[in-house]
Amino acid sequence: MIIDLRTTSAAGRQRPSSGAARQRVVVMALNSWTYGGVEEHAALLSEALPRWGYQSRVVCADSPELAPLLHRLEKAGVEHYVERVTEAGRLERLRRTSALSERMRAWGAELLHLQLTGHRGGKGHMLAGLRAGVPMVATHHIAPVQRDKAVERLARRPFLSRVRRFIAVSNANRVLQVERLCLPPDRTVTIPNGIVPPCPAPERGAARAELAGMLGVSAEARIVGSVGRLVEQKGLHWLLEAAPAILRACPDTHFAFIGEGHLLAELQAQADALGIRDRTHWLGFRPGAQALMAGMDVLALPSRFEGLPLAVLEAMSVETPVVAHDVDGVGEAVRDGREGLLVPLGDTRALADRICRLLCAPPLARRMGQEGRLRVLEEFSVDAMARKTAALYDEVLAETARAPVAAPEGPSA
Repeated sequence: MIIDLRTTSAAGRQRPSSGAARQRVVVMALNSWTYGGVEEHAALLSEALPRWGYQSRVVCADSPELAPLLHRLEKAGVEHYVERVTEAGRLERLRRTSALSERMRAWGAELLHLQLTGHRGGKGHMLAGLRAGVPMVATHHIAPVQRDKAVERLARRPFLSRVRRFIAVSNANRVLQVERLCLPPDRTVTIPNGIVPPCPAPERGAARAELAGMLGVSAEARIVGSVGRLVEQKGLHWLLEAAPAILRACPDTHFAFIGEGHLLAELQAQADALGIRDRTHWLGFRPGAQALMAGMDVLALPSRFEGLPLAVLEAMSVETPVVAHDVDGVGEAVRDGREGLLVPLGDTRALADRICRLLCAPPLARRMGQEGRLRVLEEFSVDAMARKTAALYDEVLAETARAPVAAPEGPSA
């Protein structure tokens, strides 16, 4: 069953004015070590939740790669707690759990929201939540690629019984999580990811000039972009395999990769072997990636699996058409032939063909880009995501006999 939270109590709530209602505290605990879509999601949600009556406190690991997240939280005034996670023994893990539960009590936390990049993580945070006596919600941002073994499902039973609601970021992922993780269908809901689209839409000519300047190429060159971590999940080797065919059809094309990851050297070596080193540009992590996407002709996303990728929504919001593998929740944002083009997983010939189709047909690319922005504005706003999440929090707190404070009527998403 797909539960539509637009019909719940918060659907009619208004943004509380300052001082109009007490802000309830939710602790958002991340089990990741690097900055990517999950961390961006947590930051966006933390920034938007106060409009719906909740203040977020974020817990994350002491990882240098999470520095962009900490900077983002500090800028937004969101309190956070950094765990110094080591390969310590059982006593050290218990000490960390105890310290986190004490911090949650000091914050006056009423709810714990686990933000999980992997479906086996979060147990330490869950134990801290149990010690602090707060109900729990968990978001699994991606689904496992196959059903877990029986012993793993058995080990997860205590976790399943303690979590009040499970959130999937796409309907496709919800189906897979119920099937492969054995999540309870009646407690598993879909809340699509949302972003903050730039208003007004960016001037694409200026964005193109900026991006071309970074690459050291002519502003007339065609640019195929990739935004995401350089890891196996993102399938970037398929994009590189498709590049020679793209270059034969569109010789002035360059490929811009925005993101960091452990596959950088391997991907660069692949580009060298394909003889396209001078056409690939590795820009690393860029805080302003969404604005740079407006300078791309196409965003390519050849992922092996996804939840509902923020990079796709961000590209759509700046009128950049998308060519992507038709996996998991991607098709819930990009409808084939409308906001972009979808190809079967691993089909590099189709990937090259669809990218070339958009590179060679600017009117078609422009129309798809405009439809993409309209779709994001209507269906994938961060305020819609925050409103539905706050509605779920309200339900969970009501179930645990902590009825939510009344708040006035709210905006439509």
